[in-house]
Amino acid sequence: MKRLMDLVKKLIADAKAAGKEVADADLTAALVLSPEDVTAYLDTEAGTKILQPRLDAFFTKGLKTWQEKSFPDMLETEIKRRFPAETPEQKEIRELKVKQAETDRRAIKAELKTKALSVLTTKGLPVELADHFIGDDEKATLDALAQLETVWTSKVQAAVDLKMKGIGRTPDNQGEPPAGGKVALGDAINTHYGKK
Repeated sequence: MKRLMDLVKKLIADAKAAGKEVADADLTAALVLSPEDVTAYLDTEAGTKILQPRLDAFFTKGLKTWQEKSFPDMLETEIKRRFPAETPEQKEIRELKVKQAETDRRAIKAELKTKALSVLTTKGLPVELADHFIGDDEKATLDALAQLETVWTSKVQAAVDLKMKGIGRTPDNQGEPPAGGKVALGDAINTHYGKK
């Protein structure tokens, strides 16, 4: 606007310098812009700098309004189209399948626990540990119990050996009568009465 005023002042000054009278009609004609003049100016780089922020503001406002008002409905419609809601029958079927799978899982676990208890009892291992060694299937359970047996046996043997080192001794001759003719009392009694 300032530039326009400066331009008008310059026109008036030029006209007066030339000795012409400036009429109001001349000033009005100079101040009136045609749509073509405005369009030509807005197409220039200076016009774009003025117009682009306003266009961006209008676009942003329109986008925000669309996101608030139209987008949620469109999103909900698309979700319903892609993932239709379950009918009561479908929901009941899904729930029954979940319950059946849980029942099957419990039955398998009970069967595996029974198998584990049987194996632990047979091998003389503590049955209290059965729940900790139940696997996903029978093979995994039996493998875990075999590993328990190996570790348990080695640890018990190590504890016995340690205890025996402190209070006992290892016999030198396994199952043979002691040297020097000494025979155990039970063997002597059996020999005396004729039993072998």
